[in-house]
Amino acid sequence: MKWIPAILKRNYLLRKGDKRGADLVLKSIGSSYSTRDPQYYMSLSEVYSNAGDSVRVKEMARQSMALNPGSVTPHWALANLYSVQGNYGKMLNEMRQAEKINPRSAFTIDQIAWAYYRMGKYDSAAKYWSRYKGIEARFVDKSQIVPFRHRLAMTYLKLGRKKEGDALVKEDMQIQKDLLSGKRSRGTWANLGGIYYDMATDFAYLGNNDEAARYLDSALHYQFYYYEGYYRDPLFVEVRKSAKGKKFITKVDEFYNFRREAFGEALNRAEANEELKTRIR
Repeated sequence: MKWIPAILKRNYLLRKGDKRGADLVLKSIGSSYSTRDPQYYMSLSEVYSNAGDSVRVKEMARQSMALNPGSVTPHWALANLYSVQGNYGKMLNEMRQAEKINPRSAFTIDQIAWAYYRMGKYDSAAKYWSRYKGIEARFVDKSQIVPFRHRLAMTYLKLGRKKEGDALVKEDMQIQKDLLSGKRSRGTWANLGGIYYDMATDFAYLGNNDEAARYLDSALHYQFYYYEGYYRDPLFVEVRKSAKGKKFITKVDEFYNFRREAFGEALNRAEANEELKTRIR
């Protein structure tokens, strides 16, 4: 697999603060896909998202959708954009369309629940996050999970069902410990950083803000790049106000600002040199 060293190199460069990694990402997209491939546009959509260009994110997602109307990923990209913008009605609309394509997708179910939660429709959010049991029941490896328990727990708090929420967080804490120790498979959802993130949510729910901030730092270190979570997860409101939380957010700011600059400059160079084809020909 000759492409593995290239991926490792560009990721290594970006992690070390070397902007050349962004140029390598663009070159990889150009060499891996033709302009008739919907994945070409989805890959560029992610690059434009990193650069903070919401207009081009939409354009690329629409291009991909035109080539492959049966794909959920363009809807996911648009929903993520609308979530960042705070337009939860449009976010929900995109995820509803994704749900029609694949009603069993765990990610789609999660994002629909998030849209409802952000809109203050907690009963609807709880209904979707409660589907974790059915999702997990379909896994061949029964040790795998989806990270819905702590989300459902915070929703139960809104609904006055604290006892049920507490029980879910207690269960989730043990699950995350088992994932870290290797007793459970990481499997479907997240990398090691994702486990640290979920541990952070449990600590935040329990009011241990310092421990939550410590686990968030580990999540970022292990490449769990979750912009919405770090900045806007409701469970981290008090964590972000704490001294350790503020220090962590400064690190997150530096990380995303660097990527925005790196990918923005790489896109400008590629477009100036006419290396980037963003129209179907």
